[in-house]
Amino acid sequence: MATCLRAIPLRKTCLSWVSNQITRQICCSTQHMQGSVHENVKQEESIVIPRRKKRDSLAVLRALASTVGKDHTAMPYEFHDDPFLLPTNAIQRKIYFLSAESGRKTAQYVLNSYPEVFTAMNQDEPKIDCLYPKLDGYIIADVCEEGLMERVDNRDVKAAMQMYDKIIEEEKELSLNTCNALLDLLCFYGGQEAPREFKDTSKVTAEKNEDLDENEDDEGDEKPPPKPRSGREARMAARFSKRLVWNDGNYADKVFHGMLDRNADSYCSMIRGMVKYNASAKAFELYNEMQDKHMKVSVEAYNSLIQGALDIRESYTEKWKLMELLLKQMKVEGVKPNLETFNIVLNAQKRMGGIGRKLSLQTVSEMVALGIEPSLGTYAHLIAIFYKPTLPPNDMLYDIMDEVDGKHFTIHDSADMRFFLDAMSVCERLRDLDLAHRVNNLLNTGENYKLLGNQVMKAAFYSKLFSLICQLDTPENIMKFYKEYIPSNLVPSAYCILDLLHAVEMYSMLDRLPNLWRDTQEFGHRYRQQLIDQFLYLMAKDTQSAELQEKFAEVALDIVDAVNESARRRDQLQWSSTSLGHVVILCLRAKNIDRAWDVMQIYPTKHKVPSTEVIDMFLNACIKVQDANKALGLVQVIVRCGLTTYPAYVEKIKSSFPLSREELERLEDIIKNEALYA
Repeated sequence: MATCLRAIPLRKTCLSWVSNQITRQICCSTQHMQGSVHENVKQEESIVIPRRKKRDSLAVLRALASTVGKDHTAMPYEFHDDPFLLPTNAIQRKIYFLSAESGRKTAQYVLNSYPEVFTAMNQDEPKIDCLYPKLDGYIIADVCEEGLMERVDNRDVKAAMQMYDKIIEEEKELSLNTCNALLDLLCFYGGQEAPREFKDTSKVTAEKNEDLDENEDDEGDEKPPPKPRSGREARMAARFSKRLVWNDGNYADKVFHGMLDRNADSYCSMIRGMVKYNASAKAFELYNEMQDKHMKVSVEAYNSLIQGALDIRESYTEKWKLMELLLKQMKVEGVKPNLETFNIVLNAQKRMGGIGRKLSLQTVSEMVALGIEPSLGTYAHLIAIFYKPTLPPNDMLYDIMDEVDGKHFTIHDSADMRFFLDAMSVCERLRDLDLAHRVNNLLNTGENYKLLGNQVMKAAFYSKLFSLICQLDTPENIMKFYKEYIPSNLVPSAYCILDLLHAVEMYSMLDRLPNLWRDTQEFGHRYRQQLIDQFLYLMAKDTQSAELQEKFAEVALDIVDAVNESARRRDQLQWSSTSLGHVVILCLRAKNIDRAWDVMQIYPTKHKVPSTEVIDMFLNACIKVQDANKALGLVQVIVRCGLTTYPAYVEKIKSSFPLSREELERLEDIIKNEALYA
């Protein structure tokens, strides 16, 4: 091998070694350049981690829900139950809600009556304290400040006052914060005990029985029965019986006057409680006392005082002067008004007529200048101010919609629930369909539908929208709305169905009448007189195809059954001559002369008179099928109804039928008995 190595030429070996070195250097430089390029790219494409965003426990569910569209044909989530129990009309929906609420109340009553049964096994995770029964005992039984706070946190007014009295008797000191917490609880309930959620009906029944026994013993002291109240008197009495009242010397007054040291929070709690329970004059006395002591009033207390200003002044001018004085005092004290402040002011301006309309625009301008975002309740107050029955139309709602289009709203005020219904009422008054669609689109933006209100307000909103669509929209959009929103969002009333039937007549959509009649029965309007008459009128209006005429005849005969069934109801359906004629015509067009004859016999029994058109059409049908028996019966119906035109029909029958001797005698008997029916 050494000989072989020595045989390799030296020059060739050196050249090979140099070539390898050059190639190695070139590769290393290329790799170095590529590595530097990759490093630059990595530096340019570096990932920036955003700041951590705080999310609540429902964030994932909201994200998942945003990926699913709204199913308009599905029933509302309140009704998700056994399909057999799903309500199909407005009355059933009301019964459903009442039953569900009764079930919840009953469950809560059982839970509070037997708490030991449900607290024996506590394995819920996470535990929801508000669903557990309230225990009668307390952890802290000693007479101390901590025991008082435990009862305050449990909102037990009676137990808290018992503990407070014991602390005062033992001359123990209470901190100012504890006294203020107790005062907040007492002012919330008007200085009285908290209302009981469930009443012991057995005690009430026993008391009633005792009263009855006493009345039976006192037979000599008979009192005349009270006079029944009219509807207005009953409503006024119910209204004042539910009016909240602040009684002098209640628990709140006792605690407040027993406090040796009072701060601004103590006064503000009393002011808010007094205004809530209609003692505005006393609230202003405390406010004046705070001004004398140079105490700063909270914005919540000022809101209550502005609301109470309506009760202690009579004229609109005096009310506004007092409210303006309070607003100026807020500015002097550096108390920034909030959304509730302006909503209370706008609510007061609704009752001030023309003065309120001028001031409301200034109020909204001031609100925007302070950077406060209006709520739907703010716009609801503006609608109530500018759209009154005595005022001409204006553009306020158009300006409001330009401002709120596409925005997401959450509830801030109880008036927020009034916006959509009031806005749709204005659209109905202006007869502006485009504006109504804008309001509906705003309702379906995000979670704004939660601000539509209860079921009554929801039904009123969609009823007004549906009425506008039926009157002003195209037939395609009418049926599209009907398919998407009924009955999931709206169980139409009889008036809504009448509007739909007028649209069906206007756009000649008569082929939809059989399906609409089926839906009408499901909505609980089978026994509505006005709807039945309208259905019969539309079906008998024009001649349709043979297939459609058979469907119309089925609907007409179903209506006949409905009228017969209504005899057992309080609101019985009544036949008119026109409706009976429509049923006869529909049966004849469907070539069902037997059922047409059954309906013809109803005329004399209901003391109705058939029209000439109905008589001629029925007689022609009898001639076509050569049914002389029904033709003679028709003459008898005409005679019994008292029509004097029967001779013409007698002659026509004689010329159109080969009458037998018996049939001629029967015809003569009918004519002879004409005097009996005259």
